[in-house]
Amino acid sequence: MIANKLADSIYVVHGEIRVGLLTLYSVIKNEIFFLPAFLKHYRGLGVNQFLFLDDNSDDGSLEFLLAQEDCIILKADYHFGDVVDESISGIKGNKRAGILYKSIIPAKFLDGEYCIYVDADEFLLLPPDLDDIPDLIKAISEHGIMSVAASQVEMYPCTLQTKNLCKGVSSLDELLAESAYFDDEVLVKLRKGRLPISTGVSVSERMFRQYGIGYSGLWYKVIPSTLYRKLFNVDAKSSVYKTPIFRQTTEVYLVGSHDTSVPPNNNILLVLLHFKFTSDFTRRVEQALKLKSHNNQGKKYTYYECLYNLMTKHGGTFLWERSKLMKCSTDFVESGLMYNYLLSNDE
Repeated sequence: MIANKLADSIYVVHGEIRVGLLTLYSVIKNEIFFLPAFLKHYRGLGVNQFLFLDDNSDDGSLEFLLAQEDCIILKADYHFGDVVDESISGIKGNKRAGILYKSIIPAKFLDGEYCIYVDADEFLLLPPDLDDIPDLIKAISEHGIMSVAASQVEMYPCTLQTKNLCKGVSSLDELLAESAYFDDEVLVKLRKGRLPISTGVSVSERMFRQYGIGYSGLWYKVIPSTLYRKLFNVDAKSSVYKTPIFRQTTEVYLVGSHDTSVPPNNNILLVLLHFKFTSDFTRRVEQALKLKSHNNQGKKYTYYECLYNLMTKHGGTFLWERSKLMKCSTDFVESGLMYNYLLSNDE
């Protein structure tokens, strides 16, 4: 697992963690655009306690969270983009602190508990037969399920905003009013006792491919996406699914940002709405390029910058023949992106 030296570098600076409460944790930097809607959504799903590791936000995020009674603020000695060596992390090879902290938080503060890990731009949806997350936890606990996966569905508008509004959103409905489309395509296949398989591509990859961003030559236009992924390993499975709910133990823990140490159960699949293409898009891209705290020093964000410029120049649209307008959560069931077979496949 993680060396004590790195675990000791993270600590509570505001609030008191209460054991036994349904807890969501997240690592953030400058997320005031999403936070009001984020908290409203997850409170509505039954979350009682929020742990936020803040990386020196300067956009009002910290001040906003300090005013919330159910929010605990964590700080750390390392910035998210800092690379820590094996002597500090206990893991071979240099790793970014932000990724390692995602594993440290539940191990240090939520051991033995079911917990939820999501980013500020991700909004969880449950199958229609589950009322809230406590209802879900009850169901998976009765079945001895330790990890639950979700299709990571990128929502999008018709076209990108041509300027950065940065006004923020107060509800999921406001986000959907801005970005209500998704690709009607199964993204992940769950397998009993084995890691999931990617069966589709993210909207980001679809658009990069359409505009030739990050690809060389003309052959990428004629090779089917599924074959391309198999041949060239472009589509990382983490881009289409995540395991946002798991029970933290010494055997079960988060690995990176998307996987847990044990495969997720194959009888239930949730949906994570991922709002990347919002009116806050250009600010987030600029911040990522400046900080270089994301994977591969934020190289993917150079692709997003290029995509924005090309779509703006040519009047490009996200829409294609498989675009579907979301009206309710049942749309994702019909598309095969979400299901609950726990009752029909009792284990």
